[in-house]
Amino acid sequence: MNILMTSWRDRKNPAAGGAEVLTHEIARRLNDRGHKITLITGRFPGGKEQDDDDGVRILRPAYFSPTNAISYVRWISFLLATLVTYKREEAGIDVVIEHVHGLPMLISVFAKKPVFLFPHEVANDIWFMEVPFPGNVLGFVLERVYLSLFRNFPFLVNSPSTAADVRAHGIKRIFTITPGISKPPRTLQPKNPRPTFIVLGRITPMKRLQAVVDGVSKLGNRQVLLHIVGGGKPRPVQNLVLYVRKTGMSGQVRFHGFVGEKRKFDLLSQSWALLSTSLREGWGINVLEAASVGTPTIAYRVPGIRDSVVNGKTGILVSPNSAALASALQTFMRDQKLRESLSRNARSHSQKFTWDRTTDEFLKAIATVRTKTKEHTPLHY
Repeated sequence: MNILMTSWRDRKNPAAGGAEVLTHEIARRLNDRGHKITLITGRFPGGKEQDDDDGVRILRPAYFSPTNAISYVRWISFLLATLVTYKREEAGIDVVIEHVHGLPMLISVFAKKPVFLFPHEVANDIWFMEVPFPGNVLGFVLERVYLSLFRNFPFLVNSPSTAADVRAHGIKRIFTITPGISKPPRTLQPKNPRPTFIVLGRITPMKRLQAVVDGVSKLGNRQVLLHIVGGGKPRPVQNLVLYVRKTGMSGQVRFHGFVGEKRKFDLLSQSWALLSTSLREGWGINVLEAASVGTPTIAYRVPGIRDSVVNGKTGILVSPNSAALASALQTFMRDQKLRESLSRNARSHSQKFTWDRTTDEFLKAIATVRTKTKEHTPLHY
């Protein structure tokens, strides 16, 4: 097949996250299996207009930046450039996968080829944490509009939580594509004798990392160490650094910024548990990455994370407040048998999740719909 994908970002973009990793891991495996893959995405400083990434053809027709994604001229010009690029490519395309982060790129409205929408999460209240007014209100409304208008399209989703979110908007044809993880290094670092926890991912308001700092602070234990791995825009990073200082935790919190794969797995394997206080996630690839090196997760019970963490087996899920987090941390630190059990189970559970399996599920979903449907119109496939 000749498959065209659209996404606001690709994995080389400095703002890339787990969704972009998933997109790339599927795309490169499709390429390895003989399919031709083209990804139309946003350009970024230093990014080439045309690129190749593990055999995946990358087209970046215009700049796109989340800081002006909702309300400014550059957003509109980016969408127009994307549409023009798509139309130039359309003749040779068999199927279109429109990756959605908050809002779609609207290729699905104009495409004359079969289209699948792939929302990596339904943003819902994330709009009000990540986007300033009036863009937050506009995004919140438009997300509901597109889910209603496109309810006859087939949807790919990455977790049962996202499936439930889109099903609530009347969407019937939903296929869950479970993310995989990359294999960790063969040589792992031993657990730190000092109680050590880690946060892994971009620093943004929706991650609510102040709650992690509060939870660790409530322990009142100066031996506890917290690694914060990942970067973000200057303001949220600076706000978090200032908050750590304000709470008197500077001596216990280490900021690492973005790190390479080896360093990431070193820090994960040294840590006792991964901590997550996100408002919601599509899935939580970092949960399985941590699990693959025997590091369980202690997290807020929220959409996405409640799918990737098996409560009481591969981690601990708590009510979304720092007091509940602190209580779980205290229990976890005191009970060595619990830590060892969660670690073993997490590592065993993680081995089920491979990118080859993810790619198999992706191809099965496409084949299922294509064999049942002969015709496509812009809003009904």
